[in-house]
Amino acid sequence: MKKMKKFVGLMLIGLVLVSCSKEELMIENSENTSMHVVDQPVSTLKWDYPLLTMTMNDLDARYQREFRQKYYEPCGGTRFQGEGDRKFVQELYTEVENGPNNTKLHKLYLRLKLEWKGSHYWNAASEHTTVSVDIDGSVNFNGEEINIDIDETIDECRAFNQIELASVTTQGPFHYFVSFPVWEISIGGEITQQINGDVAENKWINNAAW
Repeated sequence: MKKMKKFVGLMLIGLVLVSCSKEELMIENSENTSMHVVDQPVSTLKWDYPLLTMTMNDLDARYQREFRQKYYEPCGGTRFQGEGDRKFVQELYTEVENGPNNTKLHKLYLRLKLEWKGSHYWNAASEHTTVSVDIDGSVNFNGEEINIDIDETIDECRAFNQIELASVTTQGPFHYFVSFPVWEISIGGEITQQINGDVAENKWINNAAW
């Protein structure tokens, strides 16, 4: 019995020593880790918005809102009650166009759309809408930085409105496997969309951030 008690005592002492060793090792590893933090590359963009990277002919349509329209005002017509499924869309997209003298025009757009729902798909809806855009920030295209400051209201009868945010001209074709051109985007602000004549609760005020 005495031998058994002595054996159990030795086991408990061993467990305490092992536990202390593990804690010391964790503290040492934690200290070592804190001393060897690898610096992450920092974007040159100075605005406090999340950084979005887009390539050529790219699309980011993260902001969408579905709702039930209550009143309808045809383009140039008279307002009347008529319900239907609608959707507001706020998206960024990029384009590349061929320019003169072997140049390329790289463009970044903000596109604001209204769509109606058919039996299977969403379709462009040409209705009278009022759109307000108040955004700022900056974008970077292969080292060229462009500041963005848009404060604009559009009151027209169309399916979508688009605003050109930035345009960069490059000379000659890109060698895509060596230097792939990208947009670094850091913009945000308030974007408002409303169908003219519809109920106030369907007005969408979105604090967008790309």
